[in-house]
Amino acid sequence: MCTIATSLYMKPGKYKLIGSYLPAFHNTTQNIKYLFLAVHTRISCNGTMPSLLKRSSLLLLFTIFELSTQAQTAEKYTGRTLLQLSSGFNTVLRDARVDLDSSLFITSKRYKQSRVSTIAEGIDDAYTLKNCGWMDTGNIDSAKRQLAKITGANHARLLLLIGAYYVFHPDFHQYNSDRGIAYLLQAKKETDALKLTKWSAQCACLLGKCYFKENNITEGKRWFSTVTNDARLITDKQIQAKCWNYEGMYCPFVAQTTLFRIDCLNKALKLYKALNDSGNQANTLMDISYLSFAGGKMNEAKDAATQSLALQKSTQFPYTQYSYDLLAFYALLASDSPKELEMAFAALNSAEKTNDSLEMAHFYKRISNGFIRLNNETEYNRWEKRAMEAYEKHGGDSEFWDLLTSFSNQYATPEDGKKVLNLIKKTWKNYPPANPVEKQTAYIALGSCYQRARNYKEAHSYYLLAEKLEQQNQVLKGGMINHYLTFKLCASYYFMKNYAMSRKYAKMLIYRPATDIPAGKDDFLRYYFQMHQLDSVAHNYKSSIYYLHKYANLLDTISSKNESRQIIDINIKYETLQKEKKLQELKTQNILERQKDALTKKITYAGFGLLLFVIVMIYSRYYFNKKSNAQLKKQKEEIDDQNSSLQSMNQKQQSLLTEKELLLKEIHHRVKNNLQTSMSLLNMQSAYVDNEVALETIRISQRRMHAMSLIHQKLYQSEKLTSINMAIYIDELTIYLRDSFIGPANISFELRIPPLELDIAQALPLGLIINEAITNSIKYAFPDRRKGMIYIFLEHTTNEHYLLTIRDNGTGLPDNFDSDSTNSLGINLMRGLSEQLQGEFTIQNNHGTQITVTVKKTEPADNNDLHK
Repeated sequence: MCTIATSLYMKPGKYKLIGSYLPAFHNTTQNIKYLFLAVHTRISCNGTMPSLLKRSSLLLLFTIFELSTQAQTAEKYTGRTLLQLSSGFNTVLRDARVDLDSSLFITSKRYKQSRVSTIAEGIDDAYTLKNCGWMDTGNIDSAKRQLAKITGANHARLLLLIGAYYVFHPDFHQYNSDRGIAYLLQAKKETDALKLTKWSAQCACLLGKCYFKENNITEGKRWFSTVTNDARLITDKQIQAKCWNYEGMYCPFVAQTTLFRIDCLNKALKLYKALNDSGNQANTLMDISYLSFAGGKMNEAKDAATQSLALQKSTQFPYTQYSYDLLAFYALLASDSPKELEMAFAALNSAEKTNDSLEMAHFYKRISNGFIRLNNETEYNRWEKRAMEAYEKHGGDSEFWDLLTSFSNQYATPEDGKKVLNLIKKTWKNYPPANPVEKQTAYIALGSCYQRARNYKEAHSYYLLAEKLEQQNQVLKGGMINHYLTFKLCASYYFMKNYAMSRKYAKMLIYRPATDIPAGKDDFLRYYFQMHQLDSVAHNYKSSIYYLHKYANLLDTISSKNESRQIIDINIKYETLQKEKKLQELKTQNILERQKDALTKKITYAGFGLLLFVIVMIYSRYYFNKKSNAQLKKQKEEIDDQNSSLQSMNQKQQSLLTEKELLLKEIHHRVKNNLQTSMSLLNMQSAYVDNEVALETIRISQRRMHAMSLIHQKLYQSEKLTSINMAIYIDELTIYLRDSFIGPANISFELRIPPLELDIAQALPLGLIINEAITNSIKYAFPDRRKGMIYIFLEHTTNEHYLLTIRDNGTGLPDNFDSDSTNSLGINLMRGLSEQLQGEFTIQNNHGTQITVTVKKTEPADNNDLHK
């Protein structure tokens, strides 16, 4: 055995201890969890198809089948359950020296699964799975940057998720705890204000977990009670179940809290049953089983584990190895070796079927321990070797030191003893123990090695070093005592002939506290015989005989022959199962080979047929292309002729449009010139008129003609022949009118005209209206050269109308003025022009005279419409 261990040790090691992966572990023991792994269904199909279409169809068929299978599986066992079970088992296996949050981090890396579903359980699954990848990467700053950009319910939710991240941080550090509490308290405040009751309850559950992590049981319970006593949440079974489950899971693992934690988990179990949540039921039953065992209630512990296993089988949950392993442990304590090995082999078989290598070495070690209790050294050595190989392949930590302890107890010759001692020392140098529990196991291994070599003094010194770590380790393990160390100290004192101290430790082994882990029958056999020997040496024969009788009575309850026969049957059954599995694999491989050969022939024949088909298709395609090319060439010539004709027609049309534009500009120019000529004739005529009224009439007509002339001037000077910029036009018109009167320097103008484009049909009437209104204001509004202002505004009122406003701050209209009955040509002209514009004309007093005209909006014509 020593030779095997040494040869395995010389391979490149993978025993870097998990404890070194994280900066520090939480000093407080958390609840030891056995949780369910999620179903991870995988469907694979090997082989080659003769057609790409067939391959695609088959791949699509298998993909649909796989997705539907995974969807059905995920409905029962989510990735969350996978991580919870694996992290819980990791914590149990390492005597709780790694807390659940650290185990969750380790196992998520091992399985390459996201921790988000576990950290953010029930908060907002659809949102968190999509947006909370930062929890796995540790990029908390990105979440904080996002927090600054959002408000309301989204802000409260992200506060809650950041708090959850800190609470589930994979190591205990006061900074993370403080950060978590700060964010969760703020989230609680916001969710309460927004009446988000469920999220508020989530905050309370996480705050309770955080305080439990700090070992503050009172404050933790207070936060959980805010959920369980909230009348609004009494009927919400989901949040109530989570609250009771968290309180049972994370309450510090000490003897005083065991019954309380079991009670919490039983309440959670009742709610999970009502919700028909089989996954959480099975998981909670495993929690109850372990805590019942820790509380010394073996029957309740075994019943809970059995119920969990039955539930897993009824729901076809494939990862049953963890329940089988726990039941194997309970059988060990009852000294039921056949049952122990039956359960151990069942656990191993389940792990092999599901390809779960996470704890494979542990399952091999469980079987080897079963055989050593039957003194079957051959089978023990075989399974120890497989355990060592599994540790080498998959990694391991403290259980590797347990293996070394086994070697130190089993070597046969002094030469083997030296090899084992060198192996232990070399392991210590290359892979030093990462925490007090592993260091204590290493000291026991060294002490056992020296004790086997009868160097009792050296062995005793290492046992004492291990004992110095016991108090610290009991804190880590919730008060659990290392009884194996106690037994080693008992034997060490006996060999050193210190019988009083030896008997003291022997009594500690037999008479344990009610809260301590009960010993198995095999253990009591050793303890009773040790007490018999100690009392014999001390000449206390009455007590010696008493313990000898207890030893004999206990020995009678164990039937070694029947056990050996049953164990042989179990071993044979397992080996037969393995052979059948290999035989089935060979049969499958042969079938696949035959199918492959048949498929190859079919592919060959199909290939020849396909080649012939391709040749025919290529020839027919060539003939068709040749014929098509001739037709295309003819069609191309026809299209070229048509394009040439169209190009010629387009050129002619463009030439005609250019001529029309020039003609229209010429028309506007001549109209403007004719109006200018008319104005000049009127000016000449005024020289022969003596009547002042007639002269004024001529001037008014000249101004009206100028207003029209100015429009035509703007049209032929502009690139746009159909519309006028009213801002420029009105500005020039007001300058002309101001200059056409003698002495208007006392009058100022304020124009507010946006750059509107109006066509001539609207611009001309508006220009004449503005001309009449300004003329009247200049002539009548400011007598005796009084200073004043004239305002002209043109603006949008709605999407369909413009509003023209012309106002002065002059004397205003007479009190008896009636615009409807007046015979003024100017007013009648403005009213008529307004009707032409389909608008409304009003004139009124407003600290002077104000004229308003509404104009219905029309789109100006485009140059391309000149032919119209």
